[in-house]
Amino acid sequence: KFTPDFVWIKERSSGSSHNIADVIRGSTCYISSNLPNQENCLTSTISSFNSNGFTVGNDGAVNESAQDYVAWSWKAGGSSNTFNKNGTGYGTASAAGLTGESNITIQGSSVNTESGISIIKTLTGPSTGMIIPHGLGTQPELIISKPLNTSLSWYTWTPILNNGSTSSNTGWSGLFLDTTAAASSSAYVYASNTHIYDSWAVGRLMVYYSFISVAGYSKIGSYVGTGATGNTIVTGFEPAFLMTKRTDVAGYNWYMWDNKRSPSNPRDEVLQADTSSAEVDYSAYPHDFNSNGFTIDTNNTAFNGSGATYIFMAFAADPT
Repeated sequence: KFTPDFVWIKERSSGSSHNIADVIRGSTCYISSNLPNQENCLTSTISSFNSNGFTVGNDGAVNESAQDYVAWSWKAGGSSNTFNKNGTGYGTASAAGLTGESNITIQGSSVNTESGISIIKTLTGPSTGMIIPHGLGTQPELIISKPLNTSLSWYTWTPILNNGSTSSNTGWSGLFLDTTAAASSSAYVYASNTHIYDSWAVGRLMVYYSFISVAGYSKIGSYVGTGATGNTIVTGFEPAFLMTKRTDVAGYNWYMWDNKRSPSNPRDEVLQADTSSAEVDYSAYPHDFNSNGFTIDTNNTAFNGSGATYIFMAFAADPT
């Protein structure tokens, strides 16, 4: 029903790596959330983004005969030009309002301030102290970054676990989307209302996916486990998509639910962003989607351990 700017595909019925593409890198160029591998480009994956969806080739990760898949698609700022914001394309970064950069070259952008998503592709300079405009107008609550030209992890940054600063890395936490590592307080990236400040991605081709909460549409947040069933987390809307991770200790995956694979409560069909594993029936660890959030009906430590800390990202169902 719309031209997607960010598409995440996962084979459900058997093990296969995740396939993530966006309009700035190009539909055929994919990275996998479960792997540190550098970007790869194949026309046999997502061959094009279309006015009402996307077209896939015959690669097994996106279109193997008789296999089941899920695709999550987001609208960012469009793709009519190199630099895009709120559906308008621009020929230069400054014309799109992306100014104040330092030690980087911005190669492309797709930013939507209304839906709270920013895609920025950069080539960083030879020294530390990169400054990258993100275009959202408020501090990102989650930044997922990936080096594209080398095999390095998905460095993921957030201020929400420790009330991170807008002017320094104080209170920012670092995670890895492709591993089960715990959150670290040694953050090398932080963000203000206008820019991302990166002190580690020297001399690399990078993509930065930044997200903010938008009332009624999305929520990036944290919660503390109760160790008892019936832990309800308020988002302000009924979720269509939910991803959670325990952050205080290592060993816990990034778990993904949605209302298409599990169209009614309990939502129990689960994939993991950090593994290539097939979909798992988690009916023993049920999660319910409510009109204003979600309820965790298990005391399993991966989801609701007593005193444990979790991060989550939720996007809203169509209210109709």
